[in-house]
Amino acid sequence: YRVEDVLIKQGIEVKKFVNTGAWVYSNTLLSSLGLYNEEHAYQKQARPYLNHHVGGDGLKSVGSTLWCAQHGYDGIIHLYPFGCMPEIVAQYALKNIAQDFNLPLLTLSVDEHASDVGVLTRLEAFVDCIKRKKK
Repeated sequence: YRVEDVLIKQGIEVKKFVNTGAWVYSNTLLSSLGLYNEEHAYQKQARPYLNHHVGGDGLKSVGSTLWCAQHGYDGIIHLYPFGCMPEIVAQYALKNIAQDFNLPLLTLSVDEHASDVGVLTRLEAFVDCIKRKKK
C-alpha cells in the first residue's frame, strides 16, 4: 500500500525522511571515511525531546519531526511497523513536538493485516483536518 500515492493524488507534498538508499550511503561510505555520524547528528537534532538512542529509527523520527515543525510543515504522518519498540518510544516525543508547535500528527502503525480502506480513511480525514486548519 502506497501512502505517498494517496497523499500526492490529494495535492499533498510528501517528504520522506527514512530512506534505505540514503541510509546505506551515509552509514557505510561516509561513516567509514569518518565524514558522517548519523546517530550523533540526529541525537543533536532531536534534543530536547529525546536525548538518547532508542534503537531503530526512533531518534531519526524525532529529529526529522522536530526539523519539520521548525520549518513550517503543515502536518506530520508517522508511519511505523506494528510493534516496533523504538518507534513506540519516539511516538511520545512526537506527540510533545506536535503539541508544542500546534502541528497535526497522524500516527499509523501498519502490518500485513492493515486494511487499505482503514488507512485511506484515516489519511483523508487527516488531510481534511490540515485543510480546515489552514483556512
